[in-house]
Amino acid sequence: RGQSADARRYFEQSIEVSERHGLMERLMVARTNLVEVYHLCGNLSKGLQLADKSLHHAREVRHPYGIGLALRYRVMMLTDIGRCVEAEENAREALRIQRQLDNQEEAFASLVVLIRTILARGDFARSEPFLAEAVELMEDYDTEGFAPVVHAWRGRVAAEAGRLDEARACVVAAGQVEGRKWPFQQARYSLNVARVLACLGERDRAVAAVDEALEVCDASGYRFYAMRA
Repeated sequence: RGQSADARRYFEQSIEVSERHGLMERLMVARTNLVEVYHLCGNLSKGLQLADKSLHHAREVRHPYGIGLALRYRVMMLTDIGRCVEAEENAREALRIQRQLDNQEEAFASLVVLIRTILARGDFARSEPFLAEAVELMEDYDTEGFAPVVHAWRGRVAAEAGRLDEARACVVAAGQVEGRKWPFQQARYSLNVARVLACLGERDRAVAAVDEALEVCDASGYRFYAMRA
């Protein structure tokens, strides 16, 4: 709880400083990070309002990077309130913009939210080429720790298609990703692995993964993912 409250105060201060000095790129980063804090804490309405405000501002001043960034975080909100068609449209636009800017890290992150939205629509087969593309890109361009979640998604898709050995291999791959694990990505990883394990009939391991996610969520104040667990 303290971590999310501290993060919110930090980003609010960063927004204030950036607005005062006209630092557009820094402002967009701070605003979208605050959108993510609202998302993690379960305040989807406030997060969507801020994403909309950021998108309007970026379009008004014709700031392509800011437009793409705001769209990406808007996709997160839209997906979780059930506006998945609009979310997919926004994700595709974000991906197109970041590719035009040759911003590979942001293009990869936009691809990730596109996959998330497609999966939320239950289109497992349609997600597969995008997942394959994400796997090719993430070694070089995953700066936000998405890799374990991407592997878990691959496992879910494989399990839903009846490719159980492949699903198990993806669970192993997800757990073997090296590097820093941010708490919010750890919670997402554990929840998604739990879904794969449930599809595989491994109930005890699935429950243990959910418990791991809840421990992270409780420690960090991530009410949204605690509710999903």
